[in-house]
Amino acid sequence: MSADKLRAIKNYHRISGDLATAGQPTPGQLADIAEAGYEALINIDSATAVPNEDALVTSKGLGYFHIPVVWTEPKQSDLHLFFDLMDALKGKRVFVHCAANARVSTFVYLYRISRLGVDPVEGEKDLHELWEPNEIWSTFIDEAAGRLGLELSRRNRGREDR
Repeated sequence: MSADKLRAIKNYHRISGDLATAGQPTPGQLADIAEAGYEALINIDSATAVPNEDALVTSKGLGYFHIPVVWTEPKQSDLHLFFDLMDALKGKRVFVHCAANARVSTFVYLYRISRLGVDPVEGEKDLHELWEPNEIWSTFIDEAAGRLGLELSRRNRGREDR
C-alpha cells in the first residue's frame, strides 16, 4: 500500500514502524489503515465522528478501542487507561487518532517518555511538530509528569516559551 494514502489522513504522523497517530480518518481511510498492516486502532476523541467506526474497523480485522477524552477536561484516569491499553498492545502495530491529533500527540508523548524511556526532549519534537499545547493541556502534561515522576524540559513545564 502506498504511504501516500496514510499521509492523506488529517495530521498523520508516523512515530515508528509500529505506531502512527492522526486526526479523524474518513471511512475510506480506516480501510487504508487496515491495508497498511495496523492491527489495532485507538480512538481517544470524546465522540466518534464516523458513524459505526467500531464496526468499520473491526470488519477490517483490527482491534478497536475507544477512550472518550473530553477536549476541555482531559483526565489522568483517561491517560492511565491509555497507558494500560498501549502496554497490552505492545508488539502490535497501533494507529491512534482523535479529531485533530492534539489529544493523541499528548497522550503518546507522555506514554513514550514514561513507559518507553524516550528522552523528553526527543519526545517533545513529535508533540510540538503537531501542536503547541494550550493552557488546559499544558496543565494536564504538568500534572501527569508530576504523578509519573518525570522531569520535562522547560518548554513543557511552564508557559514561558509560549
